[in-house]
Amino acid sequence: MQTGVTVDGPRGPVTGAIVVRELHLEGDTEDKTFAPGYGEFSTIDGADLEAVALAVPTDALGTPVPAALDDLATAANAHDARAAWDAFRAAGPVPPRLATQMEDAVSKLEDAGDADERAEATLEVHMAALDLELRHRPVVEIDEGRFGLWTERLVLDADAGEGGDVRGDVATLERVRDRFAHTLADRATLDAKLAELRTAADAGKLTTAGRIAAELGDLAATW
Repeated sequence: MQTGVTVDGPRGPVTGAIVVRELHLEGDTEDKTFAPGYGEFSTIDGADLEAVALAVPTDALGTPVPAALDDLATAANAHDARAAWDAFRAAGPVPPRLATQMEDAVSKLEDAGDADERAEATLEVHMAALDLELRHRPVVEIDEGRFGLWTERLVLDADAGEGGDVRGDVATLERVRDRFAHTLADRATLDAKLAELRTAADAGKLTTAGRIAAELGDLAATW
C-alpha cells in the first residue's frame, strides 16, 4: 500500500490519496486508488482503467451554467458545436476526462457523413454537455436530462434495427429512472410507459419500442 499519494483530479492535484492492491478470488490483482472527497478514484487492471471523471459535491462549482455550455447542450450542427466548445474551453479549466469526451464528440460530429451519423454525434455532444453541467446544476436535474437523452438514443437504435442496443438502452433508462423518480408528482405514468418499453424491447418489437421511447422523451420534457 502507498499513502500520501497525489493524483490528478478533475480540478487539479488531489493530495492524500492511497493506492492499494486488491487480490481477486481468481488469484489476479489490480491497483485501486482512493482519494479524499472521491472514495474509489481509479482502478487499473493491466491496460484497463476505470477512473473518476467528476464527482459532486466535491467538484460542484455552485455557479450558473455558462452560456457556452448552454449552446453546446443545444447545438444542432458541427459549426455551432465547435464554436461553443472553443468558447467554453477558453473560459476556464475543464475536467480532463470530460474535455476528452467532448472533444471526441465534437470531432465525430465534424466528421459525420450521413444524417444518421450526424444525429448520433449530435446526441453524443449533448450527453457530454450534460455531464459538464453537473458542476452547475442539481444532480436530480441532470439525471432527468439524461433520461430524456437516452430516449433519443433508443429511438436512433430502434430505427437502425439494433435490438441488442435497444435492450441495453432500456436497462439504462430503468437505472436512471431510479435516481430521480422519487421527486416526481406522477411516477405512475413514467413507470407504466417504461414497463411497456421493456416488454416491446424484449419481444424485439423495435418500431413499437421506438414509438414508446419517443413518448417517454415527450414526458421527460415536461419535468
